[in-house]
Amino acid sequence: MFRLGAAGYFNGAEKNKSSNLNFNISAKRVTEKNKFSIRASFSENRSTFTFDGDKIIAINNNKSLNVSDVFRINCRWSYGFFGDIVTSTYSNYKLFWRFRLATEYNFFKYEQSAKKTTHFIVSKRISF
Repeated sequence: MFRLGAAGYFNGAEKNKSSNLNFNISAKRVTEKNKFSIRASFSENRSTFTFDGDKIIAINNNKSLNVSDVFRINCRWSYGFFGDIVTSTYSNYKLFWRFRLATEYNFFKYEQSAKKTTHFIVSKRISF
């Protein structure tokens, strides 16, 4: 399954203008043996203020890539990983990355777990 999304808004007055743009794309594949997903997103918030004749522009950019792959052990248990790469001017991340190993227990059978959202994940963070 693929998804593509975009959103935005623009707001303006004489001394204050703002805009927000968001784009994302994601893909998900579920088979009998594993669940794989990937998502990439970009957002930009821009605000322009006029104060004492000076124009002040504030820009916040966020980019992220999220990947997960979970492999079936049996009808309830799975193991896998979750990974993130993020840059964010708002959070002051020049480059942030995270890799987590996980064990997953599904309250619903594995075949139904992609359609249901109730599950328990225990993850171990690996930092370098």
